Amino acid sequence: MINQLSLLIAQTKLHSMKLFSLLLSFFLPISGIVIAIGFSIALDTITGIWKSVKKGESISSRRFSAFISKTMLYESTIMLFFLMDTFILDVIVMQLFNIPFLTTKPPAKDPGGKNQRRSKGK
Repeated sequence: MINQLSLLIAQTKLHSMKLFSLLLSFFLPISGIVIAIGFSIALDTITGIWKSVKKGESISSRRFSAFISKTMLYESTIMLFFLMDTFILDVIVMQLFNIPFLTTKPPAKDPGGKNQRRSKGK
């Protein structure tokens, strides 16, 4: 019984590492974009914490959970666009523009849409 359990655990580890390696190699072309967005979000969070400390405001776990939510949302958005680009849009776009991953690149530059022009009244 114990031998079977240890064999099952070893097989699970082996197959999970194979799956992880497969996913990692698939998303390798956008690894630079994913790292840059993660770094930008971390820098934004650090500067936000620094500003809160400077103002004397409290730092709560709810605010830190927003960091995790934002990171997951932005990273998954880029991965979703990459999947759509790879399997659906790349064939069509490459016939017209000859630019690989055309739909992945614009959301990576501004994933939250925060850099849109704002009116002067706001």
